[in-house]
Amino acid sequence: MPETKPEVSPGVEQDSQMSRIALKAPVFWENDPELWFFQAESQFVIAGISNDSTKFHAVVAALNSNVLSCVRDIVRNPPLENAYVALKDRVLQNFAESSSARLNLLLKDLQLLDKRPSHLLSEMQNLAPAKMEDILQILWLQRLPANLQQILSVCKASLDELAQIADKIHDVPGCNLTVARVESKSDQVELDAIKAELADFKNMVKKLSVSQYSHGRIKPRRRSLKLSRRIADTNVQPKRLC
Repeated sequence: MPETKPEVSPGVEQDSQMSRIALKAPVFWENDPELWFFQAESQFVIAGISNDSTKFHAVVAALNSNVLSCVRDIVRNPPLENAYVALKDRVLQNFAESSSARLNLLLKDLQLLDKRPSHLLSEMQNLAPAKMEDILQILWLQRLPANLQQILSVCKASLDELAQIADKIHDVPGCNLTVARVESKSDQVELDAIKAELADFKNMVKKLSVSQYSHGRIKPRRRSLKLSRRIADTNVQPKRLC
């Protein structure tokens, strides 16, 4: 018996066609192209789009001029097969951060600032390579306020649970938290130079104070000597002749 295809109701088919027409991929995010493709592909699934050419042209329509100039050759002459995959790979190659850049950002540049501890952890998890949770926990704790580090150090919990505890403490009104800052080598050198200049300045002030004190001690003695001589002279009475 020949296979019979399941019947699709006119209403469902019409909705699918309307979804294809209404599909508009979000504006491209140059700062996070991988996440952008995740969102675009979710929209493809919702709209029931699986055709490679349709996905290719939907992405092209969402790219700005800066990105299009980097994929000009693929846009003008798309491959006959897997054009969407070729376009996606080229975009990620040009705009996604390299592994070394992501690692450098993870190790040096990320700070807590005005974020919640859990938000900082999420950013660090997005940058971290797989299977480095223990190292990630150490790096995350170093970015937290010193007194919050002390509290979390005695908590036996997973990293995500620690982040929830840190959020609760961080959100307590009036809680005074001293933010820890990771200093680079150049910052430390500059700090040492400032300390040396301050030490020199203190020594200079000290010497100046001692010098002024010494001069101040000599002058009163001379004045007191002159004053006592004047008093002695006035006390001397002239001798009577008879």
